[in-house]
Amino acid sequence: AATKAFSELKLNESLMNNVNSLEKGYTIGITSGVYQIWELIKEKNTIISDLIGCSNLDKLKYIITPSVKKHVTSELKRKGKKVIALGDSIIDIPMLEESDEGYIVAHEKVNSCVKKYFENNPETRISQLEYSKFKYESIKIRGAL
Repeated sequence: AATKAFSELKLNESLMNNVNSLEKGYTIGITSGVYQIWELIKEKNTIISDLIGCSNLDKLKYIITPSVKKHVTSELKRKGKKVIALGDSIIDIPMLEESDEGYIVAHEKVNSCVKKYFENNPETRISQLEYSKFKYESIKIRGAL
């Protein structure tokens, strides 16, 4: 199922190229979604250096939650790393707010929870990356990292 889903993915090439062009960057993918799809993305592209996620529901060692994503971000910062975080859903908001630079990417399924968050939190430091025609109207847009 993951292989079929991966074959139908439309990855945002502009965004991936932009992330790959960052100097001295080390990328960590943290997914609460289907880990096997992200494994295939990691194998086929150079965008992800390391991947963290729930690998198998039968052998679940940990669950990726908004708190886990935020904790990983804060630990990297505590160790003196600059953290640039990308996300696309409400589960990513704590990580994006904690990061040095947090960016949300809208896609064709503009998330109503994310939209409401931005409407209720106009002071947010999160910016939106403009890589598609889909946008959150209440958030500032930045063209590239």
